[in-house]
Amino acid sequence: MDEQPPGETTDGDHELLKKLMRSDKENNHFWSDLDNESDRGVALVSGAYFEQALGRCLTVYLTQSKSTSSLLSGALQHFAPRIDACHSLRIIDTPTYERLQIVKRIRNEFAHRLLADFEDDRIKNWVVKLANQPTTYFGENENTVENGHSPRSAFSAAVLILSLDLQGREVDISKYSKGLPSLIPNDVITAARKEYAAVNGVKGGENEYE
Repeated sequence: MDEQPPGETTDGDHELLKKLMRSDKENNHFWSDLDNESDRGVALVSGAYFEQALGRCLTVYLTQSKSTSSLLSGALQHFAPRIDACHSLRIIDTPTYERLQIVKRIRNEFAHRLLADFEDDRIKNWVVKLANQPTTYFGENENTVENGHSPRSAFSAAVLILSLDLQGREVDISKYSKGLPSLIPNDVITAARKEYAAVNGVKGGENEYE
């Protein structure tokens, strides 16, 4: 069977894309309903959304195995390690990583402080920073506190744009990860064995040392 060249769309990609398109209406409904949440609800639900989105990206990228399931239900179960893992594995770029880190800080502030709201100076400063971070595909975000928007409104706009930047990432990961080897080749040790065999006149090639 011919291998699928890296970067080409597979039948599996088409199925995943269809699945994402079917869920688009649901996602729109989700973000619309977010306006009905309390400040705390907006922060917590947004964090949960990105935690799950990053989990799906990792699921597609990593080897489909028991060890991967163990990681995603253990060490990579929560938002913070998923952000770090996705950045380390080059699933997300540095600007996206930095935006997600701010979302995480805001989410944690609401999760651990009883009377937190978006008008708090610390949270407001984080929102200002988040709203002014460069976006990956959507240019400059004009929904900022400096432009007269409330901190909550600026946060909602920023996380919506961030979700759009991540939209379809699973398809990209599926497409390119298929071009990776199932296991990183042992090129260095193979070359060393060949050299050893040649110098020492070992018959049988690189697999013999004696």
